Amino acid sequence: MRIGNSVRLNSIGVDGTDAALMASILDGQEKITLRTAQFDMKALEEELKKKGDVKEEDFKKWLEGKPENDKTQWGVYDTNLVSLVLGIGRLEGFDPAQWADELKDFKFGDEQMKQLYEEEKENRFKLEKPVDGQKWKAMDDQAVKDELTKLAKLEEVLNVLRTKVAAQLEESLKPLQETLTKDSAEKAQAEALRGEARLAADAKPDDAALKQQVTEADNILAAKTNAEKASREALEAARKNFDFGAKFAELTKGKTGFDVQELKGPKNADDLKDLAAAPYLLGEWKLPQLATNIATVGEIGAKPARTSKGSFLFRTTEVVVRPMKAWDKVKTVVEEKYFIEVAKKTADEKKKVFDEKLLELGKGKIADKIKEIEAKRQGEIDKRFAAWEKETTEKLAEADKNLAKLGDASLAAKQAWQSTRDRIDAELKGKDAKKKSFEGIVALELENEIKAEAKKKYGEVLEEAAKAAGFAVTSLGPIWREASSKVPGFARQPDKAVVYLWSGVGRNLKANEATDIVEDMGNRRYLMAACEKVEPLQANDVPRKEFALQQRNYQYQGLSFAEHQVRKAIEQSYTMDGIKARYHFKEDGRDDAPTDGKPADSKPAEGKSK
Repeated sequence: MRIGNSVRLNSIGVDGTDAALMASILDGQEKITLRTAQFDMKALEEELKKKGDVKEEDFKKWLEGKPENDKTQWGVYDTNLVSLVLGIGRLEGFDPAQWADELKDFKFGDEQMKQLYEEEKENRFKLEKPVDGQKWKAMDDQAVKDELTKLAKLEEVLNVLRTKVAAQLEESLKPLQETLTKDSAEKAQAEALRGEARLAADAKPDDAALKQQVTEADNILAAKTNAEKASREALEAARKNFDFGAKFAELTKGKTGFDVQELKGPKNADDLKDLAAAPYLLGEWKLPQLATNIATVGEIGAKPARTSKGSFLFRTTEVVVRPMKAWDKVKTVVEEKYFIEVAKKTADEKKKVFDEKLLELGKGKIADKIKEIEAKRQGEIDKRFAAWEKETTEKLAEADKNLAKLGDASLAAKQAWQSTRDRIDAELKGKDAKKKSFEGIVALELENEIKAEAKKKYGEVLEEAAKAAGFAVTSLGPIWREASSKVPGFARQPDKAVVYLWSGVGRNLKANEATDIVEDMGNRRYLMAACEKVEPLQANDVPRKEFALQQRNYQYQGLSFAEHQVRKAIEQSYTMDGIKARYHFKEDGRDDAPTDGKPADSKPAEGKSK
């Protein structure tokens, strides 16, 4: 009971008020004021655009000189442009009974039907108004099943037809392909022989016979190259002239629902989507990329293309590979990228000036420190050179000693040590070059040390350096160091320099410290910050939401802030041993209480109670 009363008495004075909670939030917290220099590339871009002195021809010329990866990334290239011949199978007129032989092995199970339904439900079975939350006709609807089965059979027939037409094409090209293969092999052999002849002639530049062999090899290679080119062109012409439409018409003669149409272009993928108009009457082609991904004239599509009204085979009759989109479609992005690049180039130049001016002015503030650093130069060079010379001389002596020991006992070992000895001796003889090397290393280290010292003064010279470089100077703050994580909506404020600095490089600056010149790539600006002032955080700097959040954090733990304070006071009051000693507590069977009649020391022991 006495222990309980003691603990309660020690808890009476605990402060659990809102003021105490605020004091706990403010404890050790600071707000800072930063002086910044900024160069806003976005603002410069807008200025350049408003000038309007860049002509369309300038943008196009600039674009021509950009790497292919950049052009691709910017989306200035169109899909391949194609013209096609279509071998169409129309679902409405298709009669599976006319294709008994082609469909004799046809199988269409539940899994295949489910997959085809998922692919086609949006295109074929979407309801005008949802019924009981269902947007499409159900797959178990018999009409749906019948249509899916008929579509699957049509595509099976088209696959059979494609196989037959492709086989006829390959058969017609076979002799030409064999000729090309032979000519390509002979060209490769001629290239190898020409290479050997040139190597031999280069080794003996005065040998007339070898020069003649090079001439003959060059002539043979030229002939083989022309032969290979002629064979390739013959193959390409034969593939292009293959009459796909006639072959398809022949294979579908007498069958309902089939016809051949020419789709003149060249057209890109977007242009190929709409096949609803006559003479196609097919609806929308969802995947025209099946055609525009082809880069060869005369190639037959790998599988049937599907629309809401049927399916079709296709063959390219014209291909324009990776053309540039029309200028009006790429103009905006090209202009944007142009001005970004020009502004970045200007900003880089100004950053260089700013960096150099900061260093110059910073050095001007530390003249005595520079003299102190420079005074170490010769001593440091001499110390390093002497250490190297001593070490290298000792290594040479060790090599001489080992060579003397070996005698003629081991020729290989002696050669190895002799090689080591020669290398070390050469190093010593080149000691002047080594000394210059140390001079360069020490000079670089001292320059870096001077830069580090000069940077400590950047806050003092920031404004003058920024003015010389064209950077804008402004003050930001005072703002809580932890604002980026503690202030609600901090990242959404309009001043993105504040967001960037308080979310990273600026928030931990001490008084008079400065950042490097950093690039905020997201907002396209260079900026540098120096800490002007550090102050204790005040209650009016803490948002109400943050205070309420801290209150809720205690509530989530199942207790109020006041209860937390009481628990904390109890935990820090006494250890169990301290309480036992104070109240002469003893357990049954033990007599470890003080026996001198004096009360135990009432000073609380360190640690937490158990």
